[in-house]
Amino acid sequence: MVWSYILDYENLANPYQDRKNAIREWKNMAAVDVSENPEIVEKAETLKLKSIHSKDALHIACAIWAECNVFLTTDDHILKKFRGYDEIEVLSPLTLMTSLESNDAN
Repeated sequence: MVWSYILDYENLANPYQDRKNAIREWKNMAAVDVSENPEIVEKAETLKLKSIHSKDALHIACAIWAECNVFLTTDDHILKKFRGYDEIEVLSPLTLMTSLESNDAN
């Protein structure tokens, strides 16, 4: 699991302290903590051309920079925009779980 500076930024704005604390715990489980750098910002600018929001572009750019195999989201707009994208596989958590279960059955 990868954590990024954009997750820190978003979590700071979370008005629910219990959720904020739970999300902060995810950071402790992350194998990688991605900091902002010019390469990520440039990649996010390119990704925004796919008509996605700036923060979403930064999340995906961080995942690409960290060389993640998969980017998980429940956002249907992002799932549609990145279907078949060659730099990173973008999946819903349900699709990933179904795929893993299918692989386990084989």
